[in-house]
Amino acid sequence: MKITHDRTIEIRATPEQVYEYIETMPDKFPTFRLFDTKPLLFLRIAMVDGMKSALKVIRDDSYWQDRMNKEAEPLKIGSTFGPFTFIEAKKPEKYYFSLNSFFFEGVTGYKIVPGAKGTILHFDLCTDTTKAFQIAWIHAIMPVHYILARIVLGNIKTGVESKTGAKDKS
Repeated sequence: MKITHDRTIEIRATPEQVYEYIETMPDKFPTFRLFDTKPLLFLRIAMVDGMKSALKVIRDDSYWQDRMNKEAEPLKIGSTFGPFTFIEAKKPEKYYFSLNSFFFEGVTGYKIVPGAKGTILHFDLCTDTTKAFQIAWIHAIMPVHYILARIVLGNIKTGVESKTGAKDKS
């Protein structure tokens, strides 16, 4: 069963500026700082990739140091970010990850396209799973994903526009 979710936001910046910002963000899916605390991050990763991955991330000090930086080195194809594997980089159009876990098999990431007043940033989630458990799980957590996707896009918009000096006049 194919399940997709696409959220968008317009950003007053060029596609290249948006891509560069995403490429150098230490947290590729920025939400709230509170969600980066060990207990809540543990729960987020456990829901996506299970207990084993959550324990690994919580115990990895280098993971925490990387997340606290203002900018990070760009990921290379095949690099991992928590339970995600970086699979596609097409500058300045696409920045995608795969997630293949007990709970979810699919892809997520960003599509970047020119818009009327700058750039339209898409945050996509897509799976084509046939596993009944995964379909049920995805439908159960999708309302949370809707909220988090909106927050992620808003945080990226704020970061890009503050870095480029753009002001939203809408």
